[in-house]
Amino acid sequence: MRLFGPLLFSLLFGLPAVTSAAIAPVHYRNAQLTAPDVVTIEVVEVKTSLCLLGACNSQTVTVKAKIKAVERTKSGLKVGQTITIVYTHRPLKGMSGPSPIRILRKGETTPAYLDLETGKKGPRIWGAAARKASFEPLIQ
Repeated sequence: MRLFGPLLFSLLFGLPAVTSAAIAPVHYRNAQLTAPDVVTIEVVEVKTSLCLLGACNSQTVTVKAKIKAVERTKSGLKVGQTITIVYTHRPLKGMSGPSPIRILRKGETTPAYLDLETGKKGPRIWGAAARKASFEPLIQ
């Protein structure tokens, strides 16, 4: 009976059994505004993990990027520096929820809202600090 409790409640009160909401734009904007590193990058190289026939739930994306401009930086980024960015792309596949971070393309120039994930010992790797808005202009 435990397993059917939420389903029975949903049927009785007309609510969906499983709900997942999209994130409001204001939350993406707040993440952009509080990102430790805000830069403009030029994408030099993009590698994605293997996804056969679109049957995977997520892909790891590894980007080599050259810093073209620095708006603010907590990690000490400099114009001309080449960095590595790693993030996970999770397509929605018909479900609602947070929008996926887009897969960047080689040669494109884009704003980047980043956070240094590793680097105290070993290679420095940045992550996407504003989810789907990590590689988009500031949300108004």
